[in-house]
Amino acid sequence: MEALAAAIGEVAPGRPSCAVGSVKTNVGHLEAAAGIAGVLKVVLSLEHEALPPILHFRTLNPNISLDGTRFALPTELLPWQRNGTRRVAGASAFGWSGTNAHVVVEEAPAPAPASAAELTPGEALVLPISAHSPEALRTLAGVYSDLLAGPDAPALRDLCYTAAVRRTHHDHRVAVVGTSHAELADGLSAFLAGEPRTNVAAGVRAATEGHRLVFVFPGQGGQWAGMAQDLLAHERRSREDQDDERVREAHERVFADAIAACDAALRPHVDWSLRDVLAAKPVSALLSHIDVIQPALFAVQVALAALWRSLGIVPHAVVGHSLGEVAAAHVAGALSLDDAARIIARRSQLLRTISGRGAMAVIELPLGEARRALAGREDRLA
Repeated sequence: MEALAAAIGEVAPGRPSCAVGSVKTNVGHLEAAAGIAGVLKVVLSLEHEALPPILHFRTLNPNISLDGTRFALPTELLPWQRNGTRRVAGASAFGWSGTNAHVVVEEAPAPAPASAAELTPGEALVLPISAHSPEALRTLAGVYSDLLAGPDAPALRDLCYTAAVRRTHHDHRVAVVGTSHAELADGLSAFLAGEPRTNVAAGVRAATEGHRLVFVFPGQGGQWAGMAQDLLAHERRSREDQDDERVREAHERVFADAIAACDAALRPHVDWSLRDVLAAKPVSALLSHIDVIQPALFAVQVALAALWRSLGIVPHAVVGHSLGEVAAAHVAGALSLDDAARIIARRSQLLRTISGRGAMAVIELPLGEARRALAGREDRLA
């Protein structure tokens, strides 16, 4: 609340009050789904033009003060209607594994009044047609061509909308672009005659892949002595074109180049060299420090992803845990390398400040047995 007050809580003439709510009072803590739950509450509030109350609220936390701010806590359903000025809300989420997220949501523009079905001069539309086989596609294209050329042809915008949104799209396809019934009909006639036209595209959808690939980026614990040293020294491919010297050489430096890029991105935030730490023989003692091993693991994960991509192995999705979330976000394109490097460096440096103050262990026991095993030691173990 203090951060919010510093950012947007200042009272000023003409600034409206700002309601602060919590989705936890509605559905509890949803762990990994906390973020999307908050976003959904904001979107529904915008849609229904109302702010739901904070359930079960009695007394404000004594460590929080709203004095001198423009914040208000809704204790009853409040109207939040469109009034000509944009409505904006921020959804903050503190999810499982310590993930913190904030997204700003603004109401969508008011829908424009429905326009007439006729096109404005020069406006082009796309008519997509598809079928299960080439023969069926030609037959359907002929039907559409006759419909467009006939006296009872429907409005062009309605026809194209229905074909695009209300029809299943099969593997064999043709799309025609035009500004009039006659232009679309002429394009379909050219398709049926096998004549090339710049406003006609036809083809077959590529076969659907049977399996989908996911890159998983783990947290700390996957390191080992000498990791990445072989890949930094040389890379070898195991594909049919391995004997093609030009292709092989093009990929030999992918991993090393990615590590070099991570090294450069980390340099403004650390006082050690990533390449030196990874290549050190014997293994560098710095790898025992959390503020070194976590950036090093991040860099190896990013470099391995680059190597796999260079070999044609591209993921459909990525997922990460703990420090692996940062690598996953970068590989997915959500974070630039500079931003990801800054986050992982600062994160690990903060963790080092509390290092040595305790320990965690994974215990394969049911909750009841674990409590019995801890009996008499509750003041030292949790």
